[in-house]
Amino acid sequence: MSTPAAPPERRKIAYRPAVDGVRGIGVTVVLLYHAGVSWLQGAFLNIDMFFVTSGFLITAVLLAEHRRYGTISLLGFWANRARRLLPALLGMVALVALYAWLWADPTTLRKLRIDMLSTLTFWSNWRFATEEQSYFAVGDQVSPLLHTWSLSIEEQFYLVLPVVFVAVLALAKTRWRTAFFAALV
Repeated sequence: MSTPAAPPERRKIAYRPAVDGVRGIGVTVVLLYHAGVSWLQGAFLNIDMFFVTSGFLITAVLLAEHRRYGTISLLGFWANRARRLLPALLGMVALVALYAWLWADPTTLRKLRIDMLSTLTFWSNWRFATEEQSYFAVGDQVSPLLHTWSLSIEEQFYLVLPVVFVAVLALAKTRWRTAFFAALV
C-alpha cells in the first residue's frame, strides 16, 4: 500500500541570493548603529528597506500561488507567516516575562504586561506611538519590547496586503480597468 503524496508547497518562489544580501547588509547596519557607530546616523532608513523587501517577497509569493493554482489561500498564507514568526516572538516575550517576574518593580511590571500584550497582538506600534515612546530613547524607562513596533507594522501589512491582492485579482477577472485603478490606490 502506498502512502499519499504530500500536498505541494503552495508558496514556493525562486531563491534570490541578492535579497539575502540586502537583508544581511541591512541587519549589519542596524547592529552597528545600535552599537554606537557614529557615522551611521541614518541607519534607521534600513527599516524602510526591510519593509520594501518584505513587500516584494510577499507580492512574489502571492503572484506565484495565483499563477500556479488560480487562487490564493489567505488562511494558508497567514498560517505560513505565523509558523515563521511566532516561535521567535513567543520566545522573546517569554524571556521578557521572566525578566519582569524576577526583577521588575510593580510599575514597570504593569507597563511590561501591556507591552507584552501589544507585542503579541501586533499593535505595539500604536501603543508606543500613543505613549510617545521614541525608538531612539535610551535609559531605564525604555521598554525591552520597543523594537517590536516594526514587526507590528509588518504583521499589519501581512494581514491587509493579501486581502487587497485577492480583491484586485477578483476585479481583474471581470473589470480590468477597475482592477487597474484599484491597484494604483
